Amino acid sequence: APADDYGQQITLSFIEAVEKRGGEVLEMIWYSGEPRSLRHEFRELRELAFQLLAADSTDTTNILYYDSTLVLNTASDSLKIKLDRIEGIYIPLYQQDIEFIAPQLAYWNFKTQLLGDVNWYQPLTLEKYRRYIDRIIFVTSTWFPEDDPKFIRYIEDYEATLGKAPDILNIT
Repeated sequence: APADDYGQQITLSFIEAVEKRGGEVLEMIWYSGEPRSLRHEFRELRELAFQLLAADSTDTTNILYYDSTLVLNTASDSLKIKLDRIEGIYIPLYQQDIEFIAPQLAYWNFKTQLLGDVNWYQPLTLEKYRRYIDRIIFVTSTWFPEDDPKFIRYIEDYEATLGKAPDILNIT
């Protein structure tokens, strides 16, 4: 989550909702500034997933050999392993950050349910990065049909005039 007031407030609200329903948040990881590279943050999440994998395994002598068909010679080789021990990753963000975060999610190879805040509701951006985040779940107070010609024209006009995509406040 962004390490600012917005990120902290929405993350703490999410954690409260999860815990109220009997769930558990295993880790909170923050980033500052533009998230062009979240290498350290995603590496930390992968380490957590490997720890969970080891805890579930009867043989923890060499957890990197989770899939015996893989030859792991370097730390980056472990990226070949899809980690499925984290049930979900909640990523609140700013709309302009989707283009940075979406490809990184695919690169770090988590097999998990992605969850997001209202800022993920950017139909054109989501379509562009669909191959990375095809199954993300997020909530929004509004919905606009992506194939509605009036909606498409509004988005295109807005972007042409202001040079950026509209946020939810500019659409409603």
